[in-house]
Amino acid sequence: MEKLILMNKNGKIVLIISILISILSAYSAVRGFIDSDLYGNIISTGIFKPVYMAGTISQDIITMISSVVMILLVILYIKQKNYKIFITILGLMGFYFYAYGTYVISVLYTQIYFIYMIIFTLSIIGLVFGISGFMREDINKTFLPRKLQIFSIIFLSIIVCIFMPMWINAMIPYIQSHNVPDFYAIYILDICFIMPFFIILIYLIIKKINCQIYCWE
Repeated sequence: MEKLILMNKNGKIVLIISILISILSAYSAVRGFIDSDLYGNIISTGIFKPVYMAGTISQDIITMISSVVMILLVILYIKQKNYKIFITILGLMGFYFYAYGTYVISVLYTQIYFIYMIIFTLSIIGLVFGISGFMREDINKTFLPRKLQIFSIIFLSIIVCIFMPMWINAMIPYIQSHNVPDFYAIYILDICFIMPFFIILIYLIIKKINCQIYCWE
């Protein structure tokens, strides 16, 4: 069976962006641990509540781990040129988009807020370059197993059907009272980016299945 080679014309740019994100995010996460004033100063203002610290520290821990993983994946991809590793890098970049998107949109005004903005921006640029860099003719040759395609459709559909109504329903009281919810960044990212992206994925997978059925008949 011929080995599939899925090239990405923007590969070098994505790898450079991945390394920059790893370095900056690792610095941000470590700074959160060693500098007690980083979060302490904004807690003292009353804007950032102490109850949020557990989630923030957890994200810092995950970020430190993911930064190391990202560097290892970049090194591994340079050696093996395996498209699956490259796709994993893009998936990990999606984590940074979401994680630091919440910091930026929630205006977590720490002393390194501009670094949060840079990471968020780089993750968007990296995803755009990474996804658009795959050659169309190569993509048309790729096929996931049918069972995995169906599972993906069901899984993504369940997430959309659960979270879209739940988040919209949760937002209605705040809209009516003209108040800002505590976790509005999650509402923005999920409703404006993540859920529409999942819907597009569902459509593309269904389209791919139909192509497999009718193109082979």
